[in-house]
Amino acid sequence: MKSGMAPVIIQAPSYDVGPVESVRVADRTKLLRIGGIALVVAVFGLWRGGIMGGRRVYNKTIDDARQIKTEFDGMQTRLQSISEELNKSLQRTGGKADFDLIAKLEGMHLVVPDKARVFHTNYAYLEDLAVDILFNYYADTVTLYARIDRHVRRTKAEKEALEAAGKAGNGAQDRNFGVIFTTEGGFSVTNLVEVGSPVCKGGGDKCKSKDVEAFKFRTSPGADWSQRKIKGADGDRVVPLQRTELFNNVTSGNPAAVALKGYEQRLNDIRILAQGLFMMQKDLGEKLDQAAKRQHIFAF
Repeated sequence: MKSGMAPVIIQAPSYDVGPVESVRVADRTKLLRIGGIALVVAVFGLWRGGIMGGRRVYNKTIDDARQIKTEFDGMQTRLQSISEELNKSLQRTGGKADFDLIAKLEGMHLVVPDKARVFHTNYAYLEDLAVDILFNYYADTVTLYARIDRHVRRTKAEKEALEAAGKAGNGAQDRNFGVIFTTEGGFSVTNLVEVGSPVCKGGGDKCKSKDVEAFKFRTSPGADWSQRKIKGADGDRVVPLQRTELFNNVTSGNPAAVALKGYEQRLNDIRILAQGLFMMQKDLGEKLDQAAKRQHIFAF
């Protein structure tokens, strides 16, 4: 710079940025408002969707309960028919082989209930106890139908033997047995014998048990009767056998008796299972009625 010259001052230009910043703030506020509204709408949608979803599940449970109730009513009706025929047969024959009963059971055409209609359903609003009883009731019903089917088939296959059992006595079942003691090879052994009429003190065979002193016996069918006392040394007495279940099974070895025993056992098993189902069905029926009678609620 030369002496005597005034300094030159350069001033930088200035800009007014106020309006630009205002626009940016306004845009951010607008975006925040839009985002807030969108969030509220989304939360409301989820909330409403959850409610509607729950309502749809509730309505589906009602529909399924009505479907289960229809299947249950069918099982209940068939159980009633089965029980009525069992009771009629018991009154008619006293539990012996009854081919009329077999024809009635076979004519029912018992079919296992539709598993899908009972179990492929929604249990969300059914009581846990009702679900437990339903599972047990269905399982026992399937077992009952299977046992009835087996009973019908076995009875038809053994018809000849069962008819023979009905026409005559059960052989060994009509006789009394006992044992006598003998010695063989240094060992005491017993022999099975048929026991006949008692021998009373002073003679005769009609007296009270305390006056019986001996029994007649024989070692083979058709042999002559011998006599031994009920007290005394082993080689001099006869011991009557008490009839036990094992004894009856062993002495019922003829085909007719075996067939009749099997018939009675199968029929008894069926009766016990049917009685158990009757005990379950009242409580289960009430709970299914309550669930099926509920009204649908609005849902979309």
